[in-house]
Amino acid sequence: MAAELNKLSDKKLKTLHGKERNKIEFFADGAGLSAKASKAGGISWVFTYRLDGKKLNRLTIGRYPDMPLKQARETRDKCRVMLPIVRLSLQDSIHAQ
Repeated sequence: MAAELNKLSDKKLKTLHGKERNKIEFFADGAGLSAKASKAGGISWVFTYRLDGKKLNRLTIGRYPDMPLKQARETRDKCRVMLPIVRLSLQDSIHAQ
């Protein structure tokens, strides 16, 4: 079964934005994209990935509402396209040593 994509909506983001909370929370959209809600109520877009199959990495790609949901998804898709290139580059640099 494939992972669910596009779980977030503009309506959901509007309810999350500006709402204070006790802890940082992540709301998954799918395919590595999450909305990271800060304690103060700010929302950052985070792309989560693994390069070596083990360590989880997170890359902040923008802030909501400056970067709308559609643009965050497009940026996530570009990041996913770049991952194999980054992996090959890392392997080449390891083998060159």
